[in-house]
Amino acid sequence: MSKTPPAIYTVNSVYSINSGTWGTLNGANPPSSLYGEGILPESSTTFEVGLQGMVLKNRLMVDLSYYDKKMFDFLKAAPLTPASGYTGNYINIDEEISRRGWEVTVNGTPIKNKDWQLDLGLNWSTFARYYTKLDATYSSKKPWVKVGERIDALVSRDFVKVPETGELIYNNGRLQYSQYDSNFGWTDPDWLWGANSTLRYKNLSLFLSLDGVVGGLMNTRTESYMWQSGVHPNSVTEARAKDVATPGSKNFIGQGVKVVSGAVTYDNVGNITSDTRVYAANDIATTYQQYAIDLHNSSAWGGAGSPADTYSKTFLKLRELSLTYSVPTKFLNGWKAKAASVSFVGQNVLLWAKDFKYSDPDGGIEDFSDPSVRYLGCNIKLTF
Repeated sequence: MSKTPPAIYTVNSVYSINSGTWGTLNGANPPSSLYGEGILPESSTTFEVGLQGMVLKNRLMVDLSYYDKKMFDFLKAAPLTPASGYTGNYINIDEEISRRGWEVTVNGTPIKNKDWQLDLGLNWSTFARYYTKLDATYSSKKPWVKVGERIDALVSRDFVKVPETGELIYNNGRLQYSQYDSNFGWTDPDWLWGANSTLRYKNLSLFLSLDGVVGGLMNTRTESYMWQSGVHPNSVTEARAKDVATPGSKNFIGQGVKVVSGAVTYDNVGNITSDTRVYAANDIATTYQQYAIDLHNSSAWGGAGSPADTYSKTFLKLRELSLTYSVPTKFLNGWKAKAASVSFVGQNVLLWAKDFKYSDPDGGIEDFSDPSVRYLGCNIKLTF
């Protein structure tokens, strides 16, 4: 079992000092939260089983493992009524989460002789996180929060659509967002992989390292704001040209419908309870700029993006490429060195992504992230 204690001072009841409370005199305020003496550290237990095999004089190795990590005693600042004299109570909640996954590693040396050697490595893993127990009070009350369901929901607000056909519903020519959260899918990737190879010929060796992920969803804040500011290449359209030619002119009609009569009601999580709406084709124009802003609506420094800016994480990256020459020892006698090598190295040499074009999905989140920097350099190594 592993335990993660609260951060330093998190569970200490201390006064806060305020300068200039009365003239030049300082004052102190009591803590606004309660801290019980029985608070436990966040904890986890892990079960793991695996199998490893080596054959052909260790030239082929396979390692297979399965794990189940259960996490519990999560810490939470629970709210209290101000009438108690406090605003919060630091507690352990009853929610439990399990992370389960498989990992496979294969290493091999298919070629090995005096002049040539080829080493290959491959790793593959998959995992998912599930609710195994909920807290009746403090667990989220969303429809996708259930025992046995995954915890990594990408939650945001979807466009308002016709339930039967999925057509977009416009209001005065503009797109509408639902007032209720939706689960767009899962943020954790379906699987992760990595591969590397080293090919050596005498004193010269070539090293390649690739990795990537498949599946999983994330928002792109960068492209959302490229659209909203009008700098996204795909925003160069005939409708935008009309905007530029006549600023403020309403010349764009979005494809969808408008409500001409009736109303709709929802329950507390957004399920429709009654719907008498009657629709007609949307015929109300707006500016293309306004349409692009509505379509790619996103809040900077927090908040999830729109469906239009929800992308797959799938990518492949050539993480490192290097060519190394090991200097023969006969040339090192005058240097009193035991070994020497010269390498030409490239990092982040190549990126291919299924959806991302203007930023790097490698970090798992994309909130105005800069593209990865490509490094090219040379290493000279001497060992004495």
